Amino acid sequence: MSAALIISPDAAWTALMAGWLRQAGWETHQAHHGPGGLDLARRVRPDLVICEIHLEGLNGFQICRALRQDAKSPQPSRVILVSPSQYPIDQFSAAEAGADDFWFKPATPEFFAEKLAQSPEFNRLPPPAGKIPFGLPGPLPPDATSSARVEPRTIIRFWGVRGSIPAPGPGTVIHGGNTACVEIRTGGKTIILDAGTGLRPLGLALMAGAAGQGVDCDILLSHTHWDHIQGLPFFAPLNDPLSRIRIHGFATADQALADTLRPLMQSPWFPIDWHQLPSRVEVHQLQAPDFQLGETQVRSSWLNHPGICAGFRLDTASGSVAYLPDHEPFHRYVSSLCANPDNAAARVSLAGEQDMRLQRFIAGSDLLIVDAQYDSREYPEFAGWGHGCSTDAVRMAVEAGVKKLCLFHHDPCHNDEDLDRMTAEAQGLARAAGSDLVVECAREGLEIVLQ
Repeated sequence: MSAALIISPDAAWTALMAGWLRQAGWETHQAHHGPGGLDLARRVRPDLVICEIHLEGLNGFQICRALRQDAKSPQPSRVILVSPSQYPIDQFSAAEAGADDFWFKPATPEFFAEKLAQSPEFNRLPPPAGKIPFGLPGPLPPDATSSARVEPRTIIRFWGVRGSIPAPGPGTVIHGGNTACVEIRTGGKTIILDAGTGLRPLGLALMAGAAGQGVDCDILLSHTHWDHIQGLPFFAPLNDPLSRIRIHGFATADQALADTLRPLMQSPWFPIDWHQLPSRVEVHQLQAPDFQLGETQVRSSWLNHPGICAGFRLDTASGSVAYLPDHEPFHRYVSSLCANPDNAAARVSLAGEQDMRLQRFIAGSDLLIVDAQYDSREYPEFAGWGHGCSTDAVRMAVEAGVKKLCLFHHDPCHNDEDLDRMTAEAQGLARAAGSDLVVECAREGLEIVLQ
């Protein structure tokens, strides 16, 4: 009897797949996270592996690559990667990882039977014509100086609010043109959300306030697209021997986090190599969705964006901050792009479940910072790019009982007048819903205090 292994955190979907396989005469095995799935694959040696790309510990691309490169055990006849999203870049990454096929959830019995009967050849897709679907281009030691900096409140400051690419110029002077970077001061710690070009002015401010004692901070990367890492080489504390910087993030589709960041400071793209930096830099590749930074509990959740992208929720002693920088609501995405009428209802249902999962993740947060790159009129033109609109941001915040919403990740083509109009429309939507939700537009220099 042939053996099949299903690796997915979705228990209901896994049970469905396993049931279909057993009816077809397969012996089935199941795992719910990356490391356990890879270990089980090496022990069971299945003929077929069906693996989701979004997993704890190791993502599906990593598992596929590890299986294909494992010379000590027999190769599975077929490795199939699965995702609820239809981003072409994920299909390309699956091909590069050695996958034989790439499926979109959910699957019908007919689709399942047809696919398994096909020859296990991966047909690589050509680059999409026209628009690019993903847009433009152990415990921590105590902080020796924390006792002098502890504040009985959480301070959030915005240093970069733009998405995709910096947008300096006379039309963006009010809200700013730097890409994503948000500073959070809480419990004596400095936590930085993303490292876009806003990280450069933040670094200068941190050095000015360090009084010669060095900067100690943690940087959480939602993902490694350019607009979220461009500021790293220009972060002033990197050049200070007394500073310590910890960078946290998940592995990308094709390599470890450290390997992804290394070319940022490497010849011929940059004159200084990471190894030449006098500061102490640590790269922590996240293996679990939840972890602790001092007194702050950090949780993560996968977002609907090309590749591996996570949102973060920080629960501090004085309030909670949810950060979803690049996200296209699942239901909106599927409703706009679903090309299979026979399976449309199932796809829409799954999308609704994914949206509910994220709604539970942000429920009751004091501040929600969320991708609102487009307004409702623009969104249809950019459906499938992995970004949201202001209308959905308000609906998400209201349904989740959020206290304050901050529109974020502004389109580089939106000037200050556009953003003021979008904010006024979002505030009107909140009032029309009978909600007391406070809606604000993220701008460089904006400071929000939770206490």
